[in-house]
Amino acid sequence: ITLVRVDNCEFYLKIMCNRAKGVVVGLLQVLESLEQVIVQSSNVTAEGEHINLTSTIH
Repeated sequence: ITLVRVDNCEFYLKIMCNRAKGVVVGLLQVLESLEQVIVQSSNVTAEGEHINLTSTIH
């Protein structure tokens, strides 16, 4: 997990995990469950055996 502050209230979040059934759904559910966090953009990619979720959050 990588979390980088972009500006005062904006962050870049990257989560990389092993590719498996249900992983993407689980990652998105966790992201949606975060209270007081606004997801400005989000992207999911697969690279070999890994899933990458990148998001800009506020």
